[in-house]
Amino acid sequence: MTNTNDIGDPGLGTVAELSANDPDVVDPYEPLLDLGVERTWLALNRRLLEEADDPSTPLGQRIEALAIVDDNLDIFFRTHIGELKEQVAAGIHVPTADQRSPLRQLEDCRSAVHAILGEQRRIYAVLMSDLAHRDIRIVQHDRLPTHSRDWLREHFRSEIFPILTPLAMDPAGPFPYIANLTLNLLIDVRFPEASEVYPARVRIPVSKGVSRRLVSIDGANIFVPLEDVIAANLDMLFPRMEILSWAVFRLTRHGIFLPDSASPPDLEKVEPEPVQEHLEPVVRLEVQSRMKPVHRGMLAAELGLDEMEDVFEVEGLMAMRDLFELAAIVTLDERHGKTPSIIRNDHSPDETN
Repeated sequence: MTNTNDIGDPGLGTVAELSANDPDVVDPYEPLLDLGVERTWLALNRRLLEEADDPSTPLGQRIEALAIVDDNLDIFFRTHIGELKEQVAAGIHVPTADQRSPLRQLEDCRSAVHAILGEQRRIYAVLMSDLAHRDIRIVQHDRLPTHSRDWLREHFRSEIFPILTPLAMDPAGPFPYIANLTLNLLIDVRFPEASEVYPARVRIPVSKGVSRRLVSIDGANIFVPLEDVIAANLDMLFPRMEILSWAVFRLTRHGIFLPDSASPPDLEKVEPEPVQEHLEPVVRLEVQSRMKPVHRGMLAAELGLDEMEDVFEVEGLMAMRDLFELAAIVTLDERHGKTPSIIRNDHSPDETN
């Protein structure tokens, strides 16, 4: 894994050499050249993406590098983007040493982040293909055979359903508090033959010792994201109602990053009390590409976000930092020279093969 202490001044040498040798080369990370303090943070993610994209690197390490990128970007939004947004809101226009106002810094950061996200999506597809060659797959629920769906439904009934708490969202009431970096389902339901539609929210219970993000199907190397399993069984949560639509969303709140909180947060704790809401304003909203435009606009408005600037549409797996689960087991088996074994639903890797 890349040693962050050996980075030095990341990004500049490579970009400068490319530009000097071939003026037609277009570098998607060009915005990094104009960044100040933020440049080091984002350029580190560039180096991690290069590691994730390197076929000579062990597969487990490549998956881990991609997960670290996602974790780093979460921290970047919580700290740097959050601070810049506060400065812009406060009307601070004093430029930095490189003569960039907070607004200009914010624009440069967003441009660089979009470039990194584009590379992240591309490399994720490559890694999923490499995993498939080892008979390990992350599959959408609707692409599974009937017997696999039946097994997942029983698993949902016994293991997942008891820890879910669907919450109705009253358009006339206050918007519910959404905890930082949690995955959520936004759902539209209605009673049969009724015209009124009721929005609801279900929090995806990803936490250590409770439920994993990737559900292994009956001891096989085929995994389904937990949110897909829940969405496929919403009829148990909303009996006698029609499920009109569902989509995943996730928000990031501005907060102080502490060195010992680099790992994913402990979601076993109860959600923060509403009094914290004004202390941690939302700085980013991630929405699944399947989300209805009206729901996307509603969330952005309720959270006080600019829909064009602060909302990020995600195709594929949201919150890729949960790939740490998969990286750990693949790395363990690679070290022992074995075919990667499964991540069992009892939260312990299979080390008996």
